[in-house]
Amino acid sequence: MRGREEASGFVLGFGLEGLRDHVAAGFFHEDFHAAFRILQLLLAIARERDAFLEKLHRVIEREIRSLELLDDFLKPREAALEFRLFWLRRVSFLRGS
Repeated sequence: MRGREEASGFVLGFGLEGLRDHVAAGFFHEDFHAAFRILQLLLAIARERDAFLEKLHRVIEREIRSLELLDDFLKPREAALEFRLFWLRRVSFLRGS
């Protein structure tokens, strides 16, 4: 009679002895889908972070360009001011001697 119980897949402990391969495959299948969903979620988060960083990069690039334009505009005036200050110091030094 024991051989007949084993052939039918029933054991008094669990009653699912013959189905354990199918149950294990079902758990693996469910775990795979859960892992795949987590992977998809992580990829979506990474894409959102990448999009945010790209937008931030564009904003910073625009700020840098505007500051470079301002710097280019002010460089000749700064040079002229430095020349005038140098000239005034030289003239006042020569007059003081």
